[in-house]
Amino acid sequence: MAWEWLQYWLKQEDAHSLHSPYIYKLYTEIIKPDENIPAFEAIEKVRKQYLRSKEKIAITDLGAGSHHHSTLERKLSAITKSSSSSPKYNRLYHRLALAAQAKHIIELGACTGINTAYLASSGADITSFEGCPNLTLLAKQTLKYTQQEAHIIQGNIDETLPDYLASSPLIDMAFIDANHTYEATLRYFQLLITKMLHGGFLLIGDIHWSLGMKKAWKEIKEDPRVTLSIDLYEVGIICIQPDLPEQHYCLAY
Repeated sequence: MAWEWLQYWLKQEDAHSLHSPYIYKLYTEIIKPDENIPAFEAIEKVRKQYLRSKEKIAITDLGAGSHHHSTLERKLSAITKSSSSSPKYNRLYHRLALAAQAKHIIELGACTGINTAYLASSGADITSFEGCPNLTLLAKQTLKYTQQEAHIIQGNIDETLPDYLASSPLIDMAFIDANHTYEATLRYFQLLITKMLHGGFLLIGDIHWSLGMKKAWKEIKEDPRVTLSIDLYEVGIICIQPDLPEQHYCLAY
């Protein structure tokens, strides 16, 4: 991971290197600006409670496991610390949802529900998928505490996602943050890309987490339907802008 961070740091660009009007505006007006709003305070209060908690949760892991935990019974504090996006990235996802004027967002991997609550605070209709029953309950608890609304579908995402997409409306934004394997990431990308609306964003979490995730991100960028991608280290962003020439960026964040 240290080597991956160094590689990212050496490649990253800032606003002075951007010549595309679309990317320059996205970077300077959406990605870089950061602010808190009242709705975030309740979510961060829950995060702090979870980080102090001594509760243990039995995890049903249907994905690639964890770099941080060797047991399937984990402390809530540890899950929150290692598996929830940082506030900085949470706020970014909220801003991207607003920029896309998102009405329908899909999240793969509800986990603690903190990220789900941030997405829900954009006012969009959120459908989140979670494989672990206990994490599903936790995410629903988080939504209740933060007074946010989202629909959480519990079960193996390999089964629940295709069934849902078969009759779902088109998607303004999607976030792949579950089952961090090469095969699953590509599979979810292939399912979601066909439902994405022009002007939306498809986010992929932890693109530098493993060699498999790095390979998946590389192949996703090479997909002929992907013309614009942004690497922010912790997350990769596919901008659904088929009319723009092919461009791939590694941006400082």
